[in-house]
Amino acid sequence: MPNIQDALNEASRMAFDESIGYTFGGDGNPDSNGYDCSAFVIRCLYRAGFNVPSYRVGTAYMKQYLIDAGFQI
Repeated sequence: MPNIQDALNEASRMAFDESIGYTFGGDGNPDSNGYDCSAFVIRCLYRAGFNVPSYRVGTAYMKQYLIDAGFQI
């Protein structure tokens, strides 16, 4: 079952992991050397059990994925 606290915990864990950085257009794959903002959020939600893609979708498409996952925007 999706859990927002799990998503926040994952975000905190990733934020303090010095091996993970910010990369414009990054999707978290080893060749990208990090995440961009949308990939970071989507990955945390995915790992917490939310019905969102496991890959970077970009901010232009996030709204619909978040609504579909039950968020109110």
